[in-house]
Amino acid sequence: MKRIESELEKKCSQYARERGWASVKLEKNWNKGVPDRLFVKNDKVFFVEFKKDSKQILTKEQIFWCEFTKPIHFVISNFEDFKGIVFFKD
Repeated sequence: MKRIESELEKKCSQYARERGWASVKLEKNWNKGVPDRLFVKNDKVFFVEFKKDSKQILTKEQIFWCEFTKPIHFVISNFEDFKGIVFFKD
């Protein structure tokens, strides 16, 4: 993962944890396209694929996972969008 993406992922995970969400790094285990993180709080859950910017193209495997886990899968490229999802899910 690129440095920009990892910094965004770290910042978003910290923000979520401060609001009572569990932030779990998902292991790929030879499964291409698996989302980067799973967020869980009580009976709520959502997945996030982090991207360095909104122009990055998803791989066909990432598109599959987005469709498979819709509507709880988000592609995030900035902190403000992530904050909006956490606010909406709370």
